[in-house]
Amino acid sequence: MVSTRIQHQNHVILLDEHFRSLPDLIRFSNQAFYRSQLKIMTANPGAPVERNIFIHRTNGQRHEKGYNEREVAAILRKVKEIVASEAELAKGMCQSIGILSPFRAQVEQLKKAFKATFSAEQMARHRILIGTAHSFQGEERDIMCISWVVDPNSPAGVFRYFQREDVFNVSITRARVAQYLFLSLGLEHIPTQNLLAQYLIDAGIQQKEEQSTNLPSWNDPFLQEVRTFVKAQGVNTIFENYHIAGLEIDLVFVHNGRTYCVDLIGYPGPYEAAIPSNRWKMLSRLNLHPFSLPYSHWLFRRAESEAALRQFIGEKIPQEQMPA
Repeated sequence: MVSTRIQHQNHVILLDEHFRSLPDLIRFSNQAFYRSQLKIMTANPGAPVERNIFIHRTNGQRHEKGYNEREVAAILRKVKEIVASEAELAKGMCQSIGILSPFRAQVEQLKKAFKATFSAEQMARHRILIGTAHSFQGEERDIMCISWVVDPNSPAGVFRYFQREDVFNVSITRARVAQYLFLSLGLEHIPTQNLLAQYLIDAGIQQKEEQSTNLPSWNDPFLQEVRTFVKAQGVNTIFENYHIAGLEIDLVFVHNGRTYCVDLIGYPGPYEAAIPSNRWKMLSRLNLHPFSLPYSHWLFRRAESEAALRQFIGEKIPQEQMPA
């Protein structure tokens, strides 16, 4: 074992830079399991506070065999929404989806339901993975749905499934962009010292339903001006602040069956920074070539910028031909 070869504690290095998840998705684990030593590299002090953890109360019941049918149905509805909303996107731009439950019986019910509902192509487009925490070791997804299964009548012993710190930590840290928690009970039915109760309290969601958590988007005039221009070119399917593989893209749109990305640079706010070069390479592997648009060009060379953007939409020009 590696640990037997370590001669001194000074030889142990903590990998303390966290790049995968948005801040509120890793906050609880950072405090509870890492003594707040992680440096959250996705945090942006200039950006508005985002909510990325949502709750669905299903009022389901845990079957004696260990599954919860209402939670299965609720997860299916959520995933259907995502699949439908991204049906026009290029395959590489579709958000990946993970479905996790602590209970094997629920995992089997979910697998059966998904097989009956989604085609193999849809499952592949969204890299849908269904399993327990052990299935997600080393895995991550843009969107995670967690089915907790338990209800108010569940025996106290069932909650011990949530008390293994390593398993619980894996369960709640697989999401890059958003986490949906499917619950069939209130906080008052969970033992106070249980990790699930502590997690819900920390997230501040124990009494907040998903439909009441819609926050106003950041008012960025630069983004809105470019969006208006793109829409005027006949583009109808437009996504703002779209997340893919942990990367935030300012504008993504679909036109004539093709997916386009626009990276806005320089206007103060959350869209100010450019996409890092290593992320450009990742997008190139997905056959996606973003259009970089500096605010200075948009402000002082508007006609030239509009012409280049119009050509990009029409011809998908290579990056090196974009305004420098």
